[in-house]
Amino acid sequence: MEFLIGEKIAHRGLHNEKIGIYENTIEAFKKAIYNKLSIELDVRITKDRKLVVFHDNTLERLVGINKKVRGLNLEEIKKFHLKNSDSRIPTLEEVFEVVDNRVSILIEVKTNNNIFKTYCSLKKTISNYNGRIALQSFDPLLLILIRFGLRGIYRGQISSYYRDSSMSKIKKYILKNMLFNLITKPHFIGYNIEDMPNKRVSNVRKKGVYVFGWTIRKKEEYQKVKNYCDSFIFENEVLLNIIK
Repeated sequence: MEFLIGEKIAHRGLHNEKIGIYENTIEAFKKAIYNKLSIELDVRITKDRKLVVFHDNTLERLVGINKKVRGLNLEEIKKFHLKNSDSRIPTLEEVFEVVDNRVSILIEVKTNNNIFKTYCSLKKTISNYNGRIALQSFDPLLLILIRFGLRGIYRGQISSYYRDSSMSKIKKYILKNMLFNLITKPHFIGYNIEDMPNKRVSNVRKKGVYVFGWTIRKKEEYQKVKNYCDSFIFENEVLLNIIK
């Protein structure tokens, strides 16, 4: 998967809220393309099984409405603007049209217990795109479906120490140690830089699995983990000329 290795990956596009360019919007992706950066984005399913590019489970932070994405149809979601801007929530198909294989796309798939429905919508949507994409998720069950149903698509397991999670100790242990990797066989892992370096990541890398560090916002963070990662997901234009 050479097309993402060593590339600078713009976290949710190259966004800057101070100048009205919001995360996971067409404007942020166009700016990333202009700067020749790979794009990281998030997708989740709507009530009518469409894939929209949006990070949060609810619309509250960016739209000001406490409604879940999965509880709304696409037509309803398209009525909303992000804060005080003209930007709207795009579909994955709309992003594909804009990117048009000019840069690579790293897609984080949110499942929210809709694993199979999300997988089916994902498979249908990406089958019509001929550009460079890779898929990643915190959910190893989704990665199992991707491994056997979307052969040829690069997949990655996202992980961390889950410090702020309310999940059970057993589940946290399984996910933190990426025990499902034996089944999912990821091509890469995305690991929280706050929890690096650590033996888990080092051992995975020794086995030939690439490591993507997320999310770098400061020069000091890059300096801390630069020798432990193969690619970097970053946020902050200041880092454009620092990350190598």
